Amino acid sequence: MRSSLNCTNLLLLTVIVISSLFSCHAGIVEYNLTISEGYRTPDCFERFMVLINGDSPGPALRAHTGDTLVINVYNGMAAEVVTLHFHGILQTGTPQSDGVPFITQWPVDPGSTFRQEMHLSNQVGTFYYHAHTSVHGMTAYGALIIEDKDDRPPYHYDHERIVLLSDFYHQEDNDIVDGLLSPSFRWIGDPHSILTNGNTYDNWNCTQLEHSSKAPSCGYDVISVKSGLTYRFRIIGAMLSTYLSFVIPHHTMTVIEVDGFYVKPVRVEHLEINAGQRYSVLVEANQPIDNYFMKANAKFRKSTPENGLSILHYEGSPDPNIRSPPAPERIPAVPLGTPMWEFNRFKMLPRDVLPSQLNHPDFPQAYDREIQLTTGQRKLDNGAIRMYLNNLTFEEPMSPVLLDLYDGTRSRYPDYQKINRTDGYDSARRTIPVKLNEVIQIVIQNTATTTGRCDQHPFHLHGHSFFDVGGGNGLYSPQELSNQVKAISAPLLRDVVSVYPETDSPDLKYAPGTPCGWRAIRFIADNPGVWVFHCHITAHMILGMQVLFEVGVEELSSIS
Repeated sequence: MRSSLNCTNLLLLTVIVISSLFSCHAGIVEYNLTISEGYRTPDCFERFMVLINGDSPGPALRAHTGDTLVINVYNGMAAEVVTLHFHGILQTGTPQSDGVPFITQWPVDPGSTFRQEMHLSNQVGTFYYHAHTSVHGMTAYGALIIEDKDDRPPYHYDHERIVLLSDFYHQEDNDIVDGLLSPSFRWIGDPHSILTNGNTYDNWNCTQLEHSSKAPSCGYDVISVKSGLTYRFRIIGAMLSTYLSFVIPHHTMTVIEVDGFYVKPVRVEHLEINAGQRYSVLVEANQPIDNYFMKANAKFRKSTPENGLSILHYEGSPDPNIRSPPAPERIPAVPLGTPMWEFNRFKMLPRDVLPSQLNHPDFPQAYDREIQLTTGQRKLDNGAIRMYLNNLTFEEPMSPVLLDLYDGTRSRYPDYQKINRTDGYDSARRTIPVKLNEVIQIVIQNTATTTGRCDQHPFHLHGHSFFDVGGGNGLYSPQELSNQVKAISAPLLRDVVSVYPETDSPDLKYAPGTPCGWRAIRFIADNPGVWVFHCHITAHMILGMQVLFEVGVEELSSIS
């Protein structure tokens, strides 16, 4: 449900308190979100899944730059714990609201409520929220839109539409996690469906899988437009594991925002988007009045679901049949995934044309430390598979690291002289301690898995945005990176970066451990807290491909 945050609507909204409740008073925007479970048929296959306020996706949340956003998360599930992460929100001064279990908070038990408060002082754009436990985020997610305080975005458009892209698996959540962690390792595989705003259509063979059914409520998502108008499509990559290429046939997209930062306009014929990434594009409704099938295909995989379709419906055209697959000639071609597709393609808007309250940092030409993180995979003696960074598989702490810092059971004073100078890791603290305002350059070195495959990895840093400074094939080359940095006048700020394989061909095989691509980012560690850096392919994260940064913990303020 899309909701306006105009304070004059408060009286009406109090009447519908049972649904997506929020209040608006003196810059405070408050929502109640209930996490529950139930059977749904997003792609015409019935499955027990996690819901937010009784639906998937959950409600679209809206606030303005400068607001304080308050979220009350109630766990209405019978036996599962949960947390919610507000993806891309910096949580400046509120690290306890980042929503990462055993890092920033205890997971929320069934029947309990957790209050998260975040100050939106210097952010604007397209974000989203998702569960950060198990694989609940496959269905427990929703859009979060932060609008300019003065409602004067730097680009003109008439209306906007939210386009939440996600992937969907028919296995239930616990079966997926059990398969990943068990000695008889079972990989999650390719998704059964690609959803748009939680919907698609497919004609599943009812005898193939348990709980399968034809549901009259399912069908392709329909996005309506009026001829002659310009629309801002807020495209959100809410995928669990999939890199997508997205096209709108006969229409050009003009990218104006990337991961919460306005960019100079760039026209593209297709959009490549990874898990956790967000783009705003302007779409002119300037084609003949008709229904057009939009398409999202999985890339860097052996196969893609063919049901990643949605309908762009022009007002005045016949009502589309949402449960009728299009004729082959009406399905648009989708380009192959292109390594480094987005690199140096988008440029930040100059400050003088940004809304007055926004102030992104200058690119730091020098850095204090370079930290190299090498991806990898190993098979344990019992047959289980784990993933790692620098030969270290992340293990969940016994208690939340941030809370231990607050209550004094964990020292707030790392010994910066004892950390490993190559990767920055403190084996006693099991984190990478970083001084406040240090400039850190991270190089992620990709390597082939035990099966010889080179995977793509969308890496996300909590609590910070970072500059995307370079990348390449094979083994990391400091000289190549130096040349790239010199060639970029203004590196892009974002919060998810793709570490690519060398090609979109999944059949290319390597010797296990072979370097097969790298990516470099640079960030200013200006936000005290404990921040996770992880692959946003949820299965990779569960298997251990994550690490913690302790940033300026000496300067942590008390919980307000």
